[in-house]
Amino acid sequence: NDYKAKVTEYYPNADAVSVWGGEDNDPPEYGKVFLAIKPANADYLTVEEKRVITQNLRKLNMLTVRPTIIDPEIIKILVSTTFKYNPNQTQLTLGEIETLVSNAIVDFDKNNLNNFDAIFRHSKLVRSIDDANSSILSNITNIRLRKQEDMSENIGQSKGFSVEFGNGLYNPHSGHSGSTGGILSTTGFLLDGDSNTYYLDDDGMGNIRRYKLSASTRIYTDSQAGTINYSTGKLTIDALTIASTANNNTSIDFTVIPNSYDVVATRGSLIDISSENISVKGEVDTIASGESSAGVGFNSTPSTSY
Repeated sequence: NDYKAKVTEYYPNADAVSVWGGEDNDPPEYGKVFLAIKPANADYLTVEEKRVITQNLRKLNMLTVRPTIIDPEIIKILVSTTFKYNPNQTQLTLGEIETLVSNAIVDFDKNNLNNFDAIFRHSKLVRSIDDANSSILSNITNIRLRKQEDMSENIGQSKGFSVEFGNGLYNPHSGHSGSTGGILSTTGFLLDGDSNTYYLDDDGMGNIRRYKLSASTRIYTDSQAGTINYSTGKLTIDALTIASTANNNTSIDFTVIPNSYDVVATRGSLIDISSENISVKGEVDTIASGESSAGVGFNSTPSTSY
């Protein structure tokens, strides 16, 4: 708590701060204090900001304790919502109501997910969407989790790596959705000496697969490119010699379906909803508006769509 207080004093632009002793780290590193800091209006501190904060903290230290600033692990929550509304109860256009819903989701993030120990509670988000406008009658809201992994240290080297979501992943039975790519998707990457763009998915049985595309058909080149632990949310990718990535910042995005729609931030992790990861669609509720009777012509929104 002393370190946390001093960080906010030395760096008032901190949006969220998490501090833990090296004995509690995974793996343990005794003699260190770890600090994960998220600045306001950015995901990570600059190198210079880290240097200045560390320099100030060292002035307070015993010689045997070393402060170590690390980048927070940020898990993005992708939100896709479809709401039903009664046009007779509002003078707003559909587009204006959709904007209100998007703004309500952004406000929910600001009010509930700005700390390292935050919990995303799906039912509260659903309530916030319903409350965005009095004409909204219901909504179906689905989420995905996305984590962006920096590959800059892997470029040109044969290295494996892991991606941890800290939450269980959806796998109701062995082989679930294996024929359609499982619950994992990634952005593309190129391997050394190969001009093809590759992607990763899973077979529903704990194996990560690497594939390339021929038109829209997946051509699998490695059916055991790593493992996915559905219980813990840990992905382990075997050694690859990555030449470049489709993302301009030499990263790969990993997107998964969580087992629970309530998402917990583990130590040093932040969960975040960004405006670019929000999809909103409104539909007229034909029963409430009088366009149909006894449900005739009423189209329900699939709860599994994304």
